[in-house]
Amino acid sequence: MKTMMDRVATVMGGLMLAGVALSPALAQQLTVTSTKLPAGQGNPYVATGGIDLSHLFAFFDPLFTVDGATGGVVPALGLSYQNKSPTLWEIKLRPNVKFINGRPLDAEAIATVINYLGTDEGKTSQMAREIKYIKSARAVDPLTLEVETAQPNPTMMREFSFSVFGDHKAFLDMGAAAFARNPVGSGPFKVTSWTAERVSSTANTDSWRKPQVEGLNFVSLPDKTTRVQALLSNQVQIAIYLGFDDRKTLEDRGFDFVVTPGDAVHVIRYNMFEDSPLKDIRVRQALNYGTNRKSLVDNLLGGLVKQGSQPARSGTSGHDPSIAPYAFDPSKAKALLTEAGYPNGFNIVSEVYASEADNRDAFNQVGQDLAKIGVKVEFVEIQLPDMVSKALGRAPYKSAMTNIYYRAGYQMDGMRPVNTLGNACGAIKFWCDEAITPIINAANQEFDDKKREALAHQVMKRYHDQAAALFLYEDYNIYAKTKNVNVKPFRAGIDAPWHTVTFSK
Repeated sequence: MKTMMDRVATVMGGLMLAGVALSPALAQQLTVTSTKLPAGQGNPYVATGGIDLSHLFAFFDPLFTVDGATGGVVPALGLSYQNKSPTLWEIKLRPNVKFINGRPLDAEAIATVINYLGTDEGKTSQMAREIKYIKSARAVDPLTLEVETAQPNPTMMREFSFSVFGDHKAFLDMGAAAFARNPVGSGPFKVTSWTAERVSSTANTDSWRKPQVEGLNFVSLPDKTTRVQALLSNQVQIAIYLGFDDRKTLEDRGFDFVVTPGDAVHVIRYNMFEDSPLKDIRVRQALNYGTNRKSLVDNLLGGLVKQGSQPARSGTSGHDPSIAPYAFDPSKAKALLTEAGYPNGFNIVSEVYASEADNRDAFNQVGQDLAKIGVKVEFVEIQLPDMVSKALGRAPYKSAMTNIYYRAGYQMDGMRPVNTLGNACGAIKFWCDEAITPIINAANQEFDDKKREALAHQVMKRYHDQAAALFLYEDYNIYAKTKNVNVKPFRAGIDAPWHTVTFSK
């Protein structure tokens, strides 16, 4: 039988053969492994999600970020903002910021990027899709930027947290492909090499976010076991996107195993087919009462995450902390099913995307819980592209239920999942609630933070009371690190505080 170190040697030897050369750890070199590198390399316009931006934030800066604990907007390139009218924003910028090529990152540079997003080419970028209703931008002076929208958008500053700003002049001069390999940003690190498996960079000492290490390297290792082995063999100092099943191995070997909040609530969503028993509120509530969330969280997720109760996860704008998760009450669940005309329960199919063992274990428990109240669920696993395609209405659902993540995103806006996935009153036949639609629309147009929060709370309570989904638990992120690495807790794949990392002596 192979020992642990034999397995490590085998895995790492395989990595070398595959061309992923993992350099020995240097005292001032931080090496981080994740599932993948950004598909568009260092092109900020095509970043498609948190995992892309968690890399790109090492090389670029955003206008603002959002605090993962409080949901508040945090200054970055932008220091402050105000509404001059419902469709006009004024943003004051950080002084003395430069791109790595020496050009100033001022209001003109940012306006150039924003105006590019309004061109036919720019509109196709992911960045443009994440910021709603942009019409134009102009530099009032080097440190004052005005952004005009086509209609009111109270969450614009939050949406800018999904965007990072490069030197667009360099982008045009170099061409997209060359810029992607050698990005010109203002972040704490400068890329020295970008390949399919590895990004190497050196400190940008001119950055306003002063780096504390000499270099930062990202390595793509899609397999979770391989990421763990890379950490165990000291080839990397941080490994992200791990699972609770890795906890004992890593902690026993002296590594820090860190669980931080994600940006989502994991739910099993109801697809409202005409003959579905889920059209009855009593059935939807029964499934929620019949699921033992506490057992799920305590036994499968280390007791380190929160039970889900509403579309907005805790810490996001719009989350209502007064809404408690459904209690585990099988007797009440059975009574509701009987009242709804299903005294013997029923059979149902749920398509699920189960990326890791944690998810599969959760679905197994949910299935066991619901079987005890007479609802037999057949879980059919689908792949991520299928899940995304169906969520966006590009392909039809074949089952009455499917799992989904109600993501607040980088914006940490609890209304985001309602607007993007939660209230489908059009062609996509899952949840639709006409009664709450006016409140959703009002929240989306309300600039006063307190008033918007109150409207959002109405939406969250309605979704809870109507049992709009089978709420499971709040999403989480897991990473592990060597003991000598010091970094403030971050949300893996969402936050990216690489400039704060130091090494203990």
